[in-house]
Amino acid sequence: RDWHLHGHHGDPDGLLYLAGSFDRVGGLVRNNVAAIDPTDGSVAPFSPGTSAAKSVLATSGAIYVGTSKLLSFEPNGSPSPGFDPPEVETDPSLRGHNTPPQVRDMVLAGDTIMAACQCDSTLEGGARAASKAAIKVDADTGDVLSWTPGNLPVHSAAFGISLLVQNDPGSGTPTVYLGSGGSDFAAGYDLATGQQVFKTDTSGSAQAVAWMDGMLFVGGHFQWI
Repeated sequence: RDWHLHGHHGDPDGLLYLAGSFDRVGGLVRNNVAAIDPTDGSVAPFSPGTSAAKSVLATSGAIYVGTSKLLSFEPNGSPSPGFDPPEVETDPSLRGHNTPPQVRDMVLAGDTIMAACQCDSTLEGGARAASKAAIKVDADTGDVLSWTPGNLPVHSAAFGISLLVQNDPGSGTPTVYLGSGGSDFAAGYDLATGQQVFKTDTSGSAQAVAWMDGMLFVGGHFQWI
């Protein structure tokens, strides 16, 4: 099958991890997640097998994969022990089109994972909680922590696409910078509390955010920001 790459991150083990919608890599069966050796292009044994994935984050402790769940795997591809994968959900009544629930991007921030998600709620251990555009998850247990982007009401159609964590210039406050679709905007939120630092509406989705020389760069499909 032709495959589409949605995320890739290097890891201290030297491998390049891939996530997307595919069933083979280099002729070997790999369902939606794989790893390759970037020095020679050989396909590594890592093969957890997931549904179509939108993101992957490789760390020294685990490899996290974003589907409609935030999954965690050991380097051998087995599920991380003690990690209960949270599931994200969307409310179709909030949007004029079908937006599937997905974990779109992930960043390791201390002992937590910040994840941009197409989500209006999370489901974990049978308990449902309101969420919006981004979630904060305990990296070891999968517990969804009490963190919500400020000034995003529950009836908002916003969903998160891309994020990064950087210190806010001038204050040194660790900040989550988020690119969003649905209710389109780019914004910054305090990493500890979720309090809004700034929010700028755009004329289309903010699909990617990057940081350089103390400035936030935003890409997407919009005419003004």
